[in-house]
Amino acid sequence: RHTFIPSYVVYSPKPRYFGQGQSSHSVTRSNLAPEKLYPWALVKKEGRKLGDSVTIHMIDDVARDGSFFANPTFQSTHQFTAGALTHTIVFRIEESTHSASNSTAQRPCSLIIKEPYDFDASDVTISPGIDPLLIICYISIHSKMDIEPKLNPE
Repeated sequence: RHTFIPSYVVYSPKPRYFGQGQSSHSVTRSNLAPEKLYPWALVKKEGRKLGDSVTIHMIDDVARDGSFFANPTFQSTHQFTAGALTHTIVFRIEESTHSASNSTAQRPCSLIIKEPYDFDASDVTISPGIDPLLIICYISIHSKMDIEPKLNPE
């Protein structure tokens, strides 16, 4: 899928909820028959610049219609020191459980620290209860989103 603002879908060989429909994508392993994949999350960059935030929208397991939640479940921002990218913080966005309030809270759930001499290496800390594979997929996708505008200038 090609968009001006980068976005990617994270797929899994297992459904996220009972009765979830399969996507048209599949993966083939060795001599086994192709295995259908299920969409799990939509990762979107909120712009094309390095400092723009990235959001993760989970598949809507309430509507169960194959769409993603409109509001993100996670949001990340790069942090810079003296103009150089040093680390990224991923926040879990929690909606208020009080019916009178429509507020949200951002709680840090992952810290990605870039190695200063090897930009491809990172130290990653993930809070308990956060899916580590989702964060690893996010890191891979966000890294790709950071270099795409350099490969395809506006």
